[in-house]
Amino acid sequence: QRFPKIGFSFNSCTYYSLQQEFQSGITNLAFLITDTFQATNLETEILLTLPLVIVAHPGHRLTSQRNIRIQDVKDELILLPKEDCSYRMMFEQIATREKIEPATIINFNSIEAIKQCIMTGTGITVIPEIAVKKEVADGLLAVLPWKGKQLTAKLWMIWHKEKWISPTLKAFMDMVREGITSS
Repeated sequence: QRFPKIGFSFNSCTYYSLQQEFQSGITNLAFLITDTFQATNLETEILLTLPLVIVAHPGHRLTSQRNIRIQDVKDELILLPKEDCSYRMMFEQIATREKIEPATIINFNSIEAIKQCIMTGTGITVIPEIAVKKEVADGLLAVLPWKGKQLTAKLWMIWHKEKWISPTLKAFMDMVREGITSS
């Protein structure tokens, strides 16, 4: 509303190609959910720390357990975002450390597709809590009681160190900061 004649193009980006996208000018600003992020020519700002949750359909057998450990999910169908998703990598690191190999993992390019599958009773997933808050409140999904260290990731805002930031982009970045702090 503040900039009615300005257009924005929102695209998904990949963790591994982000630096090249900034260098080529394809991307001016990025938002990334990851536990850590470093790049020599990029500026970063942590906007939020996001709790991650493991969710299932409310009727799933694991919802009746008091505590869920990584061993409890080894025989489950696990729906996860594509391979370069940082919280997927965190989940896989925990499984590797505990020497657990999940029975079946299905990859998705869409969090919404994962949520829809889980709501039909298909599998479980690890996902940012904010992405399923409404569905959990509405009783469409259930958070499994994870036993162990709280899983978290950070929401990063990222831009190129040496590229000019237009007044409109700067205003957008400020609006994002204000929106995050007021929510």
